[in-house]
Amino acid sequence: MKIPKGLLPVCALFLVLSIIIFLSRNALEKYGMDVNVLIWGNVFLFLLGCISFFIQQSALRSGSPQVFTRYFYLSFVVKFILVAVTVLLYSLNTPKVNKASVLVCMVLYLVYVFIELSFVLKSVRKK
Repeated sequence: MKIPKGLLPVCALFLVLSIIIFLSRNALEKYGMDVNVLIWGNVFLFLLGCISFFIQQSALRSGSPQVFTRYFYLSFVVKFILVAVTVLLYSLNTPKVNKASVLVCMVLYLVYVFIELSFVLKSVRKK
């Protein structure tokens, strides 16, 4: 299976972050972070990034700027709501919320969005 060119940076980020989390497990736990939250947060953000990528690719193929804009904002809002719901469910189902891990996942969300936006902007400029 061939990975689409635009999805490579997201896949690379996912792999690098996963390796860093696994290799620095003891150090992260020493600083009070929940490694399971970081791992599952990274997986969740990667899956959202992949879904968003395919939604935006179909919007780019449509050729209409209005359709692209609509799908771009739809993808952003859906991702944001899913992340908020996930954090809410985590906080409701956990006796003690690990705030440091949640904040790191928020930073990871921003990194994934930045990579996604940079690819989308490059794709739009080409068209």
